[in-house]
Amino acid sequence: MALKVDLLTKEELVYELMLRNVNTDKTDKVTDLRKRLRSVIKLNVQPNFLNLQNKLKIAEEFEIIKVKVSSIESSVEEILISKSTIDIVRFEQKLNHLQIRIKNLLKFKLDSTKEEELHKYMEKLGLAETKFKTLEVDSKLKEDIVRRLSETNMEEEDLSDVFENKLTFSASKSSDKTPIAGLTYRKEGECGNDEVTNTSIFSKLPNPVEKHLKNFKITNGLNISELLEFIKNLLKLKNETHLLDTEVIELCLGYVTGPLLSKIMECKSDKKDIQELHSELLHYFVPLGLKENLKRELVTRQQKPGEPFSVYKTEV
Repeated sequence: MALKVDLLTKEELVYELMLRNVNTDKTDKVTDLRKRLRSVIKLNVQPNFLNLQNKLKIAEEFEIIKVKVSSIESSVEEILISKSTIDIVRFEQKLNHLQIRIKNLLKFKLDSTKEEELHKYMEKLGLAETKFKTLEVDSKLKEDIVRRLSETNMEEEDLSDVFENKLTFSASKSSDKTPIAGLTYRKEGECGNDEVTNTSIFSKLPNPVEKHLKNFKITNGLNISELLEFIKNLLKLKNETHLLDTEVIELCLGYVTGPLLSKIMECKSDKKDIQELHSELLHYFVPLGLKENLKRELVTRQQKPGEPFSVYKTEV
């Protein structure tokens, strides 16, 4: 299985870089680690467990693996129920990463008890993988989700680069200033109208697409409140990102099943945009009488006593 950089946590990124003999620092941001790992993969630098020598603390690594195996065991049951495509994609990557870590640790000299326990962990992961393989997910849909996530992350990394470069350039300009007749320069700390950019603020911003995807819940469209929540999240994803209608629809397919999935696939085939899809879903799933009641309750209702106007405006 090919390594999917965008699905790795910070700790997993550090491990993958260590495998390729790339040094990291605790202060490194996730965006920097991802970018570095992409670079070494592009250069075809192969992972080698020997690079872990004198860097990996065996006892600490053993505990990390123990916790991760427990997490895999509990999450597989949840994924079998939810069948969320993005969770499935993440699970595949985490499982593969963990199997590699255990195999690498087994290549070191360990006491027999630790070895035996690691083999048991591998068996547990094998059972989780067997259960997981019962899920049938469109491979193209999985690829589309990973691609979209990757593109968004790379945009974030590029944005970080822009701000880093701008700060470096600005610092260089200020240090090179020399007095010129008739001109005075502000001293450091004085206020002015110059634009100030703080990269640490931007580095903490969440992935804009992933932030919205976390709001989605799996639904088949037959529960009206779940359907309305899905539509609300669908519209927010479209309105608050720069995604195309087709891209939004592709991403949302990972959170629908049954009749709702069939209807959205039909709209996708007919090349309908988000507004048309919105109308189509309401027309198809919500009875006319109920639609009028919902309109009165949610759209044309008056502001409730004590309700902040901002909340009222958002809801209607």
